[in-house]
Amino acid sequence: MALTAVRILTDLATGAATAVGAEAGEALADLVRARLRTSDGGRAALEGVSADPTDPSAVRGLQEAIREALATDPGFRHDMTAVLAGPPPAVPPVYTVSPSYANSIVIGSGSSQISLGPLTVNNTRNARGALAAIVAVLIVLLVLGGYGAVQLFADDDPSGRSG
Repeated sequence: MALTAVRILTDLATGAATAVGAEAGEALADLVRARLRTSDGGRAALEGVSADPTDPSAVRGLQEAIREALATDPGFRHDMTAVLAGPPPAVPPVYTVSPSYANSIVIGSGSSQISLGPLTVNNTRNARGALAAIVAVLIVLLVLGGYGAVQLFADDDPSGRSG
């Protein structure tokens, strides 16, 4: 575990860490620095690697300081194990259909659902575009229907006489 920590720390110090490795490495580096700064030997080991991360004696000194901290501090060992293990894998959400959504249209997911009937529409850019087009067509139909009703009941006599 100490060797892995030293490799990660020296990769960070020399700029050899990848973008993904750098994020995880920073968490480990913060943990190791915080623990090693509590002792004179730990501070000296950190300063040695900071001065020259490629110096073999500085790297060995850091490795030995980490090993000593791991052997004497069970909390540090536990924290180091957790950081090296990484975050737990993401678990995809489980969606269940509640009885109130049975035979309903469901637009979206999670907190952005609209329930209208026995159809599920995902909340995507295409679905929103299709929904906007349907609403526009409905508005045009309502306007045309209203115009037709007005024409049906409107007075067609140009002279203004009724009857």
